[in-house]
Amino acid sequence: LGAILFADLSARRIKDVKFRWEDILSFDGETGPYLQYSLVRMRSIMAKFGENVPTVFDEKALSSEEESALVRSLSLFPVYLEKAEKEREPFVLAQYLVELARTFNKFYTHHRILDAKEPKKSSRLVLVKVSYDVLFSGLKLLGIPAPEKM
Repeated sequence: LGAILFADLSARRIKDVKFRWEDILSFDGETGPYLQYSLVRMRSIMAKFGENVPTVFDEKALSSEEESALVRSLSLFPVYLEKAEKEREPFVLAQYLVELARTFNKFYTHHRILDAKEPKKSSRLVLVKVSYDVLFSGLKLLGIPAPEKM
């Protein structure tokens, strides 16, 4: 259901959409399953940590390009939310969520999170938690289910 909803909401309302199951159900690219899988990955990282995720964020501990890109992407959520509302175009929010998931997954690919030393570990966990919260909220606003497992 989430895959179909996302496929519909991720296109401009004035644009014709080519419907293909292979594209809609793919875990790669601009699809609902890709976003849902990213959300499950974030949840899994937090569950493996096993405690309450830290709330202390030391920006000096994070200096890589991927970390900075993720912080920038997260900071843009209110901007895209307002734009989607103002233009009455859910695709604006949908496209932002795809970009956020891509940015998060690049960060995840390039950096150890749970094995990092402090204060990097805590700061990276905060990034995971905030990424989860933003992606979860965005999916909820679009009416797309947020699964616990995939």
